[in-house]
Amino acid sequence: MYFIQRAIKYLKRKLGKTLLLGVIFLVIANFVLAGLLVQNASNKAQTNTRLTIGSDITFSTNYDNFFEAFEKGVVSREQTRKLKSSNGLVSVEEFTIGGGPTYVNFMNVVNSEYVDTYAYKLSLGVQVKSILAIQIDTSAGESNNFSVDFYGSNRPKDFIDGVSVLVEGRLPNDDEITNGSSVVVLEENVLDSNRLSIGDTIELEFSIDEDEVVRRSHEIIGVYKTSAVVNQYAGENQTTAFYPQNKIYTPFKVLSNIGVSQEDLDNVLIDGTLITLNDPEDLELFRSEAEKKINFNYGMLDSNDDLYNNLVGPIESLGFISNILVASIVITGGFIIGLITALTINDRKSEIGILLAVGESKFKIVSQFVLEVVLIAVIAFSVSLFTGELLGQQVSETLLDSEIFGTVEAVEEDKAFGKRGMNSDKKVDTKAAEESADMDISLDFTVLIQLFSMGVVLTVVSTAIPSLYVMRFNPKQILTNRNS
Repeated sequence: MYFIQRAIKYLKRKLGKTLLLGVIFLVIANFVLAGLLVQNASNKAQTNTRLTIGSDITFSTNYDNFFEAFEKGVVSREQTRKLKSSNGLVSVEEFTIGGGPTYVNFMNVVNSEYVDTYAYKLSLGVQVKSILAIQIDTSAGESNNFSVDFYGSNRPKDFIDGVSVLVEGRLPNDDEITNGSSVVVLEENVLDSNRLSIGDTIELEFSIDEDEVVRRSHEIIGVYKTSAVVNQYAGENQTTAFYPQNKIYTPFKVLSNIGVSQEDLDNVLIDGTLITLNDPEDLELFRSEAEKKINFNYGMLDSNDDLYNNLVGPIESLGFISNILVASIVITGGFIIGLITALTINDRKSEIGILLAVGESKFKIVSQFVLEVVLIAVIAFSVSLFTGELLGQQVSETLLDSEIFGTVEAVEEDKAFGKRGMNSDKKVDTKAAEESADMDISLDFTVLIQLFSMGVVLTVVSTAIPSLYVMRFNPKQILTNRNS
């Protein structure tokens, strides 16, 4: 392999030209590495952001579309009045047809291979004649107004979210949930104030509609405590039913046992939903599947898309820019290296003629030229490992910091003013989501493979093409022209 020795000797002899080509390669390598690092980091950041935000989805009401339909006369005034009602059962068939979060629509949506677990509930106001509700606002006087959460999973949504915690007894089992057994879970202060205990019974008075009241005895099987606080926007003299301590949990199918028809049950509007996917990466697949089943006109699937899109938007843009940067640098660098190689070969005609005259093959001569450039490229790309990472970090931080900060603030502001929907009560740590969106500009094995593979291909192609000009050389003619 004498051509390898010739290549090394030539690089030492032409040190100035070697350094110049090395500087060019170093510049190319730095920008290519920076682009690859940013692209790799953007992919990781998108995945981490989705994982941090989570795979929890809510199926909530699109009130804008519903009331727009009312204004156009598509929805009747009676249907709108029922929807606005805070007491009684809201069951609207048109709401089901329009893709709203009714029971039958929700069960259709969660019937999916992408769904891990789900929970849903319906809240109604009730009267409990035998016990008094907890009084937070003393000006309201004594009251027996409570709210009931009818839920359809082995854990109520509040317990999944951590708002309520079981402290004694148990939650309804699967059989009780399926059969709609008359069992309830009460708050610990309500039990203490009324001297009740697990095993006692209380009578709930349900208002199914304006004309019908149903009374049913329920057994106390569990006790919970809550960390929820009174909604400060609900007014000072709000009914005690709105206080979180006065919430009663019972199975959803109890509604069937107190006279609600199956048709009404199917079309009942559920006001609290939670869908957890097997994998957050399946979100778009799940959403696409659900949209094929239901026309989401009066309903919407919310997975904190505002926060995710606002955080990931700048990251995706940066990844796109990095792709353009890498492609531009590679193409431009290839032309520059090819031009330098062509000029070098033209200056080395005499050397080529002598080598051909002594019997050296043209393939080995071309291999020597390619090897010379590859050796320079390997050194330059190795040096770029220390500088390219710093360049990538600086670029990403400069472009992302202000944008991500602004978008997180905007999402928080929207949440504060209730712009994210009536059912969007998922608690997401936006600070953690912001941190997960940070660009981790660090070297890993994948980036190294990409960098050196791209460097070798760039070098070989940009050097070999002009070096093939050697194939046209005639050693006799070269040496004759040299001596003339």
